[in-house]
Amino acid sequence: MAGPLGTFQQRVEVTAFVTAFRATFPALADGRSDEAIASNVTQVCLNDLRDPSTGQPVPDGEAVALRRIPSRFEWNGITPDWTMSRTILALATGTACSPVEGRSVRAGVLSHRPQPRPPTV
Repeated sequence: MAGPLGTFQQRVEVTAFVTAFRATFPALADGRSDEAIASNVTQVCLNDLRDPSTGQPVPDGEAVALRRIPSRFEWNGITPDWTMSRTILALATGTACSPVEGRSVRAGVLSHRPQPRPPTV
């Protein structure tokens, strides 16, 4: 896949998610390509947890992700339940989505924005 989403999917953090997802949910991963899993988590990172038009975090991003994860990650007649969805979201935020923190995501493109330093005491 070319373009910004494809670039996002090729990041090391996305690969880490795919590896963790396969180990944690073998039934949901069996027969599914790495690219398909990477595409699903990319949608969580860029379209659920953030506003796709601005790239900014959305206040209800986790709730949006938890509503969409079951249909995004359904496979072979297995639909993630609430517990599985929470685990998938935790894997995503701990790997693929974590580097998005402190960065602006516009139209699927990450651009580093330095974060202000906390005041020294």
